[in-house]
Parts: sequence; C-alpha cells; structure tokens
Amino acid sequence: MGEALARAVIERQRRRRKTARRITLDFDPTCDPTHGNQQLSLFNAFHNTFCYPPIVGCLSFAQEPEQYLVAALLRDG
Repeated sequence: MGEALARAVIERQRRRRKTARRITLDFDPTCDPTHGNQQLSLFNAFHNTFCYPPIVGCLSFAQEPEQYLVAALLRDG
C-alpha cells in the first residue's frame, strides 16, 4: 500500500505541466498517545506519556507549500 501511495504522488507530479527541479523529502516523528495497557507502548519522557512514535514521510515539489504523504511507519514505543 505504501508503494501504491508513493506511485500515485509521483504520477500526479508527472501529469502536471511543469517539472520540479527540487524535491524535498521530509521525515518527522510524531506522538500517538496510547491508553490502557497496549502492546509495545512505552513511556516517552519528551512527550510525558505512553505512546507509539510513528514516523511520517512527506514529499514536496519545488517551492510549493503542499506536502504529500508518501510513507508512514509505526514503531514500537
């Protein structure tokens, strides 16, 4: 599913009238708080909560403000 999402974003860019000279990949960790006793959930001192720390990857083309989600990875807490 991740490959299909990445292909869809790249294909959308190909169909546009101009090509991008710069592509920016942006990978950011986020905090997904958990409640109760969920498996693989650990305490994160930075966020001061039990959570999963997923990583989200986005693409942006040239100087456009839009970012397109291309990947998400849920890691153990």
